[in-house]
Amino acid sequence: TEGHLKEAFNELLAFPNVWITSRPQRVKEFEKPVELEILGFTDANVKDYISKFFNRGEESKAKSLSTFIKQNHVLRTLAQVPINLELMSSSWEDNTSDNQQSLITLTSLYQNIIRWLLIRYLKKVNHGSEEE
Repeated sequence: TEGHLKEAFNELLAFPNVWITSRPQRVKEFEKPVELEILGFTDANVKDYISKFFNRGEESKAKSLSTFIKQNHVLRTLAQVPINLELMSSSWEDNTSDNQQSLITLTSLYQNIIRWLLIRYLKKVNHGSEEE
């Protein structure tokens, strides 16, 4: 099986593509002299993204999320990854102040996201194709 995978891998290498992963490790068989690094958001990018995410009239939510992220090193680091910031913003949008504090760890962030997605899905199922 390993020989078969190596053959398939070599076929893929023959195509002029760029492979991008979320891991810094490299594949030993991939011996190209190019190394790419995708950098995340800066603090200014995070602030800008949050202010654009929330609609007018929701400046208080944008400010509270920005403040919460700034005050928490774990969240500040997580927010530098664009998909994490999207998830934080989406879940913060529907959260109340009593459960916003539950976003402190990566595990609780993803648990909150799953909860938010399930609620959103159930609302759509119960209301047909209505958009929220």
